[in-house]
Amino acid sequence: MPATNAEYYQARAEQELERAQQATDSRVVAVHFALAELYLERVVAEAQASAASAA
Repeated sequence: MPATNAEYYQARAEQELERAQQATDSRVVAVHFALAELYLERVVAEAQASAASAA
C-alpha cells in the first residue's frame, strides 16, 4: 500500500498507462491517457505542497 498520496497517485498513473497500452479502442486509450495525466498532475501538486510546507 502506498505510504503517501503522491505514491498512490503515481501508482494509479502507471496503472492507467498500462491500461492505455492494452486498450484496442482509440477512445478508450485517450481516456486512460487523460486519467494518467490527471493523476500525474496530482503527483506534482503533492510535491509542490510538500516543498512549500518545508520552506
